[in-house]
Amino acid sequence: MSGASMLDSGIHSNAGRKPASPFRHLLTWLLVGLILLLQYPLWWGKGNWRQVQEAERALQAQQAANRVLQTRNEALIAEFLNMKAHPEEVEEDVARLEFGLMKEGEVFFLLKDPTLPTK
Repeated sequence: MSGASMLDSGIHSNAGRKPASPFRHLLTWLLVGLILLLQYPLWWGKGNWRQVQEAERALQAQQAANRVLQTRNEALIAEFLNMKAHPEEVEEDVARLEFGLMKEGEVFFLLKDPTLPTK
C-alpha cells in the first residue's frame, strides 16, 4: 500500500476527530507532574528505597548478633542456676582455681601455652 492510498483509506487520518482541547493537554501534564511528584520521595527523599535496604541489612546483622548474645546469656543463666543449686561445687571450684588446692590423691598437671610469652 502506498502512502497516498493509506491516507485515502483513513487509517492515519484525523478526519472526523476534534482537535485536542488545551484543557486536555493541561490535565495530561498535571497528571504526569503529579506522578513525578509522588515518585520523588521513593527515589530521592528521606526513607528512600536505598535507605530501606541498608536498614534491612543492618537489622539482619543486629538480629544475628542478638542470637549469639542470647545463646551466651542462656549458658550463663544455666551456669548460675547450677551454682545456686549446688553451692558446694562453687566453693570447690574457687578453691581449685583461685588457691591451687587439690584433693587427696589428685595429680596436678601444668600445661603451658607455647604461644604465650614466658616471664
